[in-house]
Amino acid sequence: AGHPLPTVSWHYNGSVLSDRFPNQIFSNGTLKKCGVAERDAGGYSCVASNVGGMDRIKVDVDVQFQPVLADELVDRWILVNSSVTFACDVVKSN
Repeated sequence: AGHPLPTVSWHYNGSVLSDRFPNQIFSNGTLKKCGVAERDAGGYSCVASNVGGMDRIKVDVDVQFQPVLADELVDRWILVNSSVTFACDVVKSN
């Protein structure tokens, strides 16, 4: 609450977030992010302020995403009693 009624703003890594897609800031101060992507990871803070002062809460967001493998495996012919090695290279992961 607060008197007078405070204004609420959201910040991402220190910069003020706008109330336009993909961000939606509701009148009750709630932030909704649509279509979250890897680039949205970082520090978010909610700031409430009025003439009496300000308060801030912070949250760190870590976006999880699917790993990506380098290449497809190639079919191979292998002799009996021999060895074979297949590489499974992850090029992108958390």
